[in-house]
Amino acid sequence: MFKSIYWRMVALYWAILFVVLVSLAVIMSTMYRNQSFEKTKKDLTGKARYVADLTENYYDGGLTAAEFAMSLNILSHQEGCTIWVVNQFRWGLQFPTDGDKVEFGQDQEIFSEDMGAYMERVLEGSLITYEGNFADKFDVPMLTVGVPYLVEGTPKGAVFLHTRVADIERGVRSVRRLIWISAILAAVLGGVLIFLLFGHVTRPLKQMNRAVREIARGNFGNRVEVKSRDEIGQLAQSFNAMAEDLGNLEEMRRSFVANVSHELRSPMTSIQGFVQGMLDGTIPPEEHQHYLTIVHGETQRLTGLIRDLLDLSRMESGDFPMNMENFDINELIRRTLITFEVKIDEKALQLDVDFKEDPCFVYADSARIQQVVQNLLDNAMKFTNEHGKIKVWTYVYGKKVYVSVKDDGAGISGADLPYVFERFYKAEKAHVAGQGTGLGLSIVKKILSEHDQKIWVTSSPGKGAEFTFTLAKGQSKGTKYHNLDTIHS
Repeated sequence: MFKSIYWRMVALYWAILFVVLVSLAVIMSTMYRNQSFEKTKKDLTGKARYVADLTENYYDGGLTAAEFAMSLNILSHQEGCTIWVVNQFRWGLQFPTDGDKVEFGQDQEIFSEDMGAYMERVLEGSLITYEGNFADKFDVPMLTVGVPYLVEGTPKGAVFLHTRVADIERGVRSVRRLIWISAILAAVLGGVLIFLLFGHVTRPLKQMNRAVREIARGNFGNRVEVKSRDEIGQLAQSFNAMAEDLGNLEEMRRSFVANVSHELRSPMTSIQGFVQGMLDGTIPPEEHQHYLTIVHGETQRLTGLIRDLLDLSRMESGDFPMNMENFDINELIRRTLITFEVKIDEKALQLDVDFKEDPCFVYADSARIQQVVQNLLDNAMKFTNEHGKIKVWTYVYGKKVYVSVKDDGAGISGADLPYVFERFYKAEKAHVAGQGTGLGLSIVKKILSEHDQKIWVTSSPGKGAEFTFTLAKGQSKGTKYHNLDTIHS
């Protein structure tokens, strides 16, 4: 049972509650007992002084023996105490008594030798208090208070009042019983509250535990109910966000596998069909050259797909070394455009190249940025109709260099814009043969992210698309420029 954090927390806090309540009950009981005894001592002292005053009055003739005895008997009965009036010779009177005799005689000696110290202290004018059997004069513990009485201003004897400790304890016990009952009720109520509290605290943890088990089984739909804004609530929110991300990641993984399978299956099916047709004679020998050309194109498509997948895998695994250097981004764009000369001629595209600042140096990995420019230009040319227009321009703002590639093709719908940088976006959305692997823009975004730079797209249906990315501004240096005159503009 105690393997559960819930029961361990309940047991720990109940033990703490028990120790605290027991300690409080003991302390309060002790304090109340001490206060009760102090109060009784104070009351007895006041009554002892009253008896001393009566004794002095008796010696002065203000009271008769009968009045004196009656007063002390009444006080003794009312207060439930024993009164001793002892003279300096240790002869004494004890009240309550049945008669009214107040004469001291040798037969009335109630102080023994071992009690002499108490008598001497009182005759010296001291107040004494004592708790016990008072030198075995009583069978039960008594609380005793002693004060002197004066005759003509001189201490002539002592007044002792004794009350049973058991009588004081009886009142203490009733209060002590109330204290312990309150402590027990508080412990029970606290235990119930602890059960409810930790049930509320650990419920999200239990839900998270169940959700983790479901996630381990591949079910990412479970969520933890969030009912608080404390640390547990924040943990539950973080867990839900993590589960959401894991679900999205799993969906992306499945989509990725499905898309890769689709992209690999299409060229492989074409290659297998054409080769099989040539082998079994379905395709006549005079057409082999034509179909071998198609097969060669499909193998290039496979090679490009595998290359892109390997690049993306290396980027995501961190195995993506960067060779940072200063170079002229305008010159890189010129060289890249020259490699697209054949495609530009085939579609009779019009190029508009505008370099606001030339040369324009940036600090980046030139090979990777060339890959970015190639992918953006290739993407623009694929989705631009014949005799269409592609515009490329660069400009500097602050410490950033901005590069834009714009086409006047069909454009991208608003619903699809958020997904253009996802893997296989083109393959999934367009389903157009020969339109690439759908990994180009994903690779572009990843490369720029590794450079701590941004890329974004603006587009609307029928008005083309414009891709813009940033690079860190570099330091100027000499460079050799390539001529773009051979490209139609």
